[in-house]
Amino acid sequence: MRTLPTYLSLTVVLLAGLASRAEAPPGTVTGIGTYELKKQPEFLRVHVEVLAKGKDIKESLAKLRERRLAARKSLESMGAAANAIEFGDPSVTTEKFDRQQSMHRMMMAQMAMAQGKKATKKPKEAQPVIVSCSLKAEIRLTATDPEERVILTHALEKRIKAADLGGLKDMKQASPQDEELAQEQAGEEMDPDQAQQPKPGEPAILYVSRIAVKDRELALAEAFKKAKRHAGHLANAAGAALGPIHHIEDSSPSNAQMEDYSGMENPQMYRYMARTQDWTREVNGGEDRESTEAIGLEPGKVVFRAILSASFELKNPAAK
Repeated sequence: MRTLPTYLSLTVVLLAGLASRAEAPPGTVTGIGTYELKKQPEFLRVHVEVLAKGKDIKESLAKLRERRLAARKSLESMGAAANAIEFGDPSVTTEKFDRQQSMHRMMMAQMAMAQGKKATKKPKEAQPVIVSCSLKAEIRLTATDPEERVILTHALEKRIKAADLGGLKDMKQASPQDEELAQEQAGEEMDPDQAQQPKPGEPAILYVSRIAVKDRELALAEAFKKAKRHAGHLANAAGAALGPIHHIEDSSPSNAQMEDYSGMENPQMYRYMARTQDWTREVNGGEDRESTEAIGLEPGKVVFRAILSASFELKNPAAK
């Protein structure tokens, strides 16, 4: 559960970093202001790496096309609009799996030596070709009542996981290489540095609300008021007064930073969210179209935080 002290401590850390970056010239003072805009989530967004395996590249790509069609059909049956389903370009991921297999074989050999057994050398088999592509889809949330929304999103999350959008069931169908890979992945799950990160083929689910231009401008205006008030307090403490504005900077967090600052407290979750940002940029042709969104990990209210720094010239106070 997120607590107020956690948010406050993390906000202090973030603002201190902003102040250190904004090195104001002599004769100025800088204030920092924040404003939170809370919204009901409008969409459930799912990110997943779609996988397919074949004996050669042509077979793998053919299976990937089938997997994409199946994933699209499943998502549309859940309420996703056709234009809200986006796939990235396919790529070969065999090398990654080969490295995992090599690491597992080394570990098994070391364990056998430690137990006084002679490691048995398995006959070399042809490696399958594994290809993947990113998938991002959005499902509009129609429930406005909080309890109805929880019921709706709980059902959607269960359907998304049962749909096997990434093709994990096909990947687990049985070859010695797959068995070794499964064991290696199980070992990775015990690594606390990997535990919170999305694995290939597993869906990552986010809750999203888009921020209108007028709402973002309102949030920035409120953040500026707080920044100016903060700068005024600092100026008064120094026996001076605020002069004209010198510099202003919008430091609102991007989606890679997320609304959920628990990601900063939990580095694994932070990387988890950053990975979904990578998928989003891939399907968007390298662009970040989501810089004006509030994003959360749960179907409750999501938060957009406007953070603004403003520098003012200092002047001597008027004589009384």
